Amino acid sequence: MIEFLYNNAISNNADVSICGWRRINSDGLTIEMETSGKDVILNNIESTKALFNGKLFEGYVWNKLFKGEYFRKFNIRYKENIKNFEETLVVYEIFKHINRAFYSPKPYYNYYLNPNSLTHQSGLTRVTGLSALDIMLDQETNQSIRKEILKKKIELAANVCYSEIHNYKDNTYAIFHDIARKNILFIIFYLNNYSFKEKFSILYSILFPKQFISFQEKYRSFKSNIK
Repeated sequence: MIEFLYNNAISNNADVSICGWRRINSDGLTIEMETSGKDVILNNIESTKALFNGKLFEGYVWNKLFKGEYFRKFNIRYKENIKNFEETLVVYEIFKHINRAFYSPKPYYNYYLNPNSLTHQSGLTRVTGLSALDIMLDQETNQSIRKEILKKKIELAANVCYSEIHNYKDNTYAIFHDIARKNILFIIFYLNNYSFKEKFSILYSILFPKQFISFQEKYRSFKSNIK
């Protein structure tokens, strides 16, 4: 994989070289593949948009080879207090400065799912991704990229509220309420890939997370009883 990435970087004069990947479960079966599109060369704006819209690749570092000079020249490092979207933040800060990236969809990286890994045992870490996305929003001036980052922030907030909210104290809900209140119009009019029902669920889950989860549980129980 490293040889493939390196040769692509050299032959295409790219500052970043990227390949596709497979997600493999504990039984050794491929359950998901990121192999979108064809070989493509992207400038820094195009590569940054791709980082957030997910049409070609995502913010993981393990399927990418970077020129080391960007880490040294711009002092790019992982933030110790951020445990989610920390990779995306590093890739974003590099993409801001590159001239070109080369992407090939060939899946050279195998991501093995380990239910006992630290990622699955780390508890309340996903909410720290909101801080990573806020850092990116503070740095970004391109409006189309800002919209993609904000969309990620809203999706993450809804996901955290749905899956982890019972672990938080009530006074932390203000974080999520603030996100929903400030972005109601954005959720309604910009999240074009969501239906009205899905947009309502996103707003409901962020504004009233405990009530939303309770409603979901009762609804699933009702459907089960009907069946």
